[in-house]
Amino acid sequence: MKFFGKKLLSMLLAITMVVSLGVTVSAAESTNGNDEYIKVTDEIVESIAVEWAEYICPGRSFNVSAIYEYYNLDDELIGYSVSVTSNGTPYGYILLDFFQENIITEFVIEEDVVNICESAVTELQSHTSTYGLRGQSIDSSCVRLHKYLPLVHAVSVEVGGTEVYAIDDEVTSRNEYEKFCNSVSATQTIEANVRSIDEPWAIYDKNSQNETVYGHCADIMLKSIPTGYTVVDKDTRLEDRYSFSQSWAETNTDSYACAIIAGLNILYQTDSLLNDSSVDTYEWLWDETGTKETTASKNDTTSDIVYGSTTIGKIAPAIVKLAKELGKTNSSYSNVSSPTYQTYKTAVNAGKSGVLEFGVTVSTDDGTARQGHTVSVVGFRSDKDSNSTVHQYVIVADGWGSYRYMELSAIDFTDKSGATIVIG
Repeated sequence: MKFFGKKLLSMLLAITMVVSLGVTVSAAESTNGNDEYIKVTDEIVESIAVEWAEYICPGRSFNVSAIYEYYNLDDELIGYSVSVTSNGTPYGYILLDFFQENIITEFVIEEDVVNICESAVTELQSHTSTYGLRGQSIDSSCVRLHKYLPLVHAVSVEVGGTEVYAIDDEVTSRNEYEKFCNSVSATQTIEANVRSIDEPWAIYDKNSQNETVYGHCADIMLKSIPTGYTVVDKDTRLEDRYSFSQSWAETNTDSYACAIIAGLNILYQTDSLLNDSSVDTYEWLWDETGTKETTASKNDTTSDIVYGSTTIGKIAPAIVKLAKELGKTNSSYSNVSSPTYQTYKTAVNAGKSGVLEFGVTVSTDDGTARQGHTVSVVGFRSDKDSNSTVHQYVIVADGWGSYRYMELSAIDFTDKSGATIVIG
């Protein structure tokens, strides 16, 4: 294991806060010297993984079955990919990157889902003839995960003493992988904000707000691209997409929750409706995600509409669960902490749907408060202004105005997470 972080107490506090609040935590950047560092042991990594898995699936117990080292493009150890099981059954993985803004950068907690390292080893075993290595054994102790592109990882193993790499369904050599690493800058590939070791741990607290105060969540979305901009990445959208509205939910279900609308969008656009009914699907998602009526809705005696909210990270697993129950057994999801423009660009180009869950600080009658919202992501584009500054937008179905544009890097979020989803 390696020295990470500033103090063990801070790390354990961060883990506790992450689980209790259902949000993410900032990690620290490496500096020279180990004076204020603590050693991240297997026990600490296992504790993070198990507590997070148990938070995602309450009432179920988990164990760690494997820990794989995670490296950046410079071959520096930055974290771990952790496999978890429940009652002996593979139940997903948690990817930890101690140099990201959020320590838990990606995770899938679902029955029969294996670690990306393990699926890559299976892929390599079926392709070893590519390098004349058929019949050679794979040294599982030398399996490593490498940061490659958003949502795309490289896995290296030793096969018969030769190091080979699996990237998606392709197998390549160490030399070819190094060529790619040399051709891509860290800023292009690793977009996370990294904090200094001397900065405090930025644990999200639901009672804290950011410096930027908005009037409403809708204020951070654009109805159109400003005039005078020139296209860099052309407007690219999923071929099949849909945008249900708040008014549709209120009229047809006497309720509204943005996360449920986002999930319904994705299931509708992939022809995955329960009983071929949008209403039945909406109501199933409401129940499956544990959506509850908000306090404000309960206190509002002027309306019969029930307004609900659910915990971040619940909608993607629910979408995939229903799709599988409808016979689309190859459906899957991947939760991503602090998703970026590149996250969704990669997903849309691969034909994947996306979910973005976030919070911002808004003004209220009593001062300010966090306001949360969930949208489905259907596309992307980027444009250059007159000063040659490039603005990168994800295109979302927001439930209010059909499709709008969000420049993620320009928004002062209190918290942000997302998921990419494959239905098939």
